[in-house]
Amino acid sequence: MGTPLNDFLTGITVCACWGATVFFLRFWRDTRDRFFLLFAIGLFVLSLNWVALEVIHPVAETRHYFYVIRLVAFACIIAAIWDKNRRP
Repeated sequence: MGTPLNDFLTGITVCACWGATVFFLRFWRDTRDRFFLLFAIGLFVLSLNWVALEVIHPVAETRHYFYVIRLVAFACIIAAIWDKNRRP
């Protein structure tokens, strides 16, 4: 179990990611732009990473499955930026 302050800060981070996810989903609903949807997915996956870290309490955060979760999240964000900036 982590320290109470670390658990509190992780909870704040997860809630902030969920809030940003809802924010981007609202814009996606209005515009149907994939950019907002991919950002929402990326932030939600990042929040799942932090929830998993709190629930599992691994000895080392450097386990490969946590990196895979982060890789998926950042790949969604990079794909959103790439898709938005490519030429039609």
